[in-house]
Amino acid sequence: MADIVYAEYGVELKLPFELYSTNGVDFATGAVYVTGDIKIDEDGEGEANHINDAMTDEGTGYSVTLTSTEMQSKKIMVYIADQTGPKVWMDKAICIYTINHASAHIPNFWADVQEWLSVAASVYPEGPKKNEVFNNLGFVMRSSVDHIEPKTSLSVSGERSIDGDSFVAVVGALGEIGNGVYQFDGDSSDMNGDLITFRFYASGADDTFVTIKTTA
Repeated sequence: MADIVYAEYGVELKLPFELYSTNGVDFATGAVYVTGDIKIDEDGEGEANHINDAMTDEGTGYSVTLTSTEMQSKKIMVYIADQTGPKVWMDKAICIYTINHASAHIPNFWADVQEWLSVAASVYPEGPKKNEVFNNLGFVMRSSVDHIEPKTSLSVSGERSIDGDSFVAVVGALGEIGNGVYQFDGDSSDMNGDLITFRFYASGADDTFVTIKTTA
C-alpha cells in the first residue's frame, strides 16, 4: 500500500521516507542508491528515472528531492526499489496528490478545508443531544485502493462504541446521498452516551470513523 502525501503543485519537494529491511521489521539503514532505484510516474504517463538521480541518507530515514517540474502533475507516484540482488530493502511506494493550483488534484485545498470546518461548526454548533434521535449525519466513504476517491453505490454498515464500550451494530438507518457521501440517521439508543464513536464500513472502501460528543 502506498503512503499518501499532499504537496504544493509545481513546487520543489523534499520528500522524507523510511525503508525497511527485507525481514519487514527493522529499518534498512545505510542503503546505497544506484541509478534506477527511484522511478517517477506522473499522471499515469509511464515510469521514468528520478531527475535528480539520488536519495539522501538522513540517518534512520532517507529523503528524495522532487524537482518543480516533477511536481507539475495531479498525481505523482514514487517507486523506490532496490535494483541489487539480493535486495537490501523492501520496495516502497509513495503517492503524492498536488494541491493549490488550477492544474492540481485539489485546486483549492485550504479553502476547501476552511469551508468544511465552517459547515461543520454551523450545522452542529453545540453537538447532538444525548439519548435523542440524531438525523442526517453525513460522511464520505473512500476507495480502499487509493484511499482518496469517494466510492459510490456501496452497501454501508455501521457500528458504534458508546463511552469506550465494545463496538456493536447501530440501530439507526444508513443510506446513500451521492458522490460518495452517505447518511446515517441515529436511533436514540445509538446516542445514549457522552462520547460516541461510529464506524462505517463497506467492501471496496476504507472504514470511516466519526466521533461525537453529546450534550445534555
